[in-house]
Amino acid sequence: MKKRQGFTLIELLVVMAIIALLLGLLLPALAKARQTARQVKCGTQLNQIFKGNLIWSTDNQQDSLCLPGLVNRAPNRAGNNIPGQGKEDLARNSHANLYAALITGEYFGANILVSPSEASGNVLVNSIYDIAAYNPGTDVYWDEDALTRFKCDLDNVCHTSYGAMLLNGKRKDRKWSNALDSRHVLFANRGVEDSSYAPEDYAASKTLLIHGPSKQWQGNILFGDGHAELAQNFTPESIAQIRAAGSGNATEPDSLFNLEGDQSGALSNGGQGSDVFICMIDDTGEESTSADSIRELDWESNISWD
Repeated sequence: MKKRQGFTLIELLVVMAIIALLLGLLLPALAKARQTARQVKCGTQLNQIFKGNLIWSTDNQQDSLCLPGLVNRAPNRAGNNIPGQGKEDLARNSHANLYAALITGEYFGANILVSPSEASGNVLVNSIYDIAAYNPGTDVYWDEDALTRFKCDLDNVCHTSYGAMLLNGKRKDRKWSNALDSRHVLFANRGVEDSSYAPEDYAASKTLLIHGPSKQWQGNILFGDGHAELAQNFTPESIAQIRAAGSGNATEPDSLFNLEGDQSGALSNGGQGSDVFICMIDDTGEESTSADSIRELDWESNISWD
């Protein structure tokens, strides 16, 4: 009598059912592992951006981190544009210019400015940025061509996933530095406008899809000492607190994405310019000048969020 070879149909179906069951158990764990890996890589990229700023600070013998207004300065007293001369051109201090200056100086590449968890179709790596445009002899310090320049306009085209501290006022003077402050956030995954939890703002924001579940914002935040954390809300306990309005010396949690300052850069509630206000500005909307009259509130129309 011949011995039967192979499997019966029932046996094959049983094996397939077992495989399907195992896949059902393993796939969610695999998806979570991939999400965690993307979040960790995103934090590493933020750290690289910070280190690029620190190296710029050392190279240029500055106490501050990179400031576009110190790269491309205002004219000197004789009215000439000469590298290293002239006051800081405050109108240059947009985030688009910040990242452009650092890419041109080859402190990092354009690819690390886009998070592996990016959720917006408007955000893409600038692969056509022209580093060769740099020419101090003609007062050009980064690519300013309309087509190839670095952009931070989330409503149209944006070449970074990351917001940074507003580079203006007392906030900039005190916190945008190489002092290694472990309580003040300098860079972060962008968030919801004004740190708002209003349904029309919060639920509709693409930033909820970057790291967290679709109904909760989560983002990497990077502090002045270079360490990154995953924040679960807009007022994490690890960041410095600010003085509460009308309460003497009492403090309240700072908010990552809410502008809590007056036009001088000091807090409108009596603080001293310590609030974070992570945002993304493509253009200051001001003419090139070093005048102290330039204020962050003049730039609000140029801030984009989603």
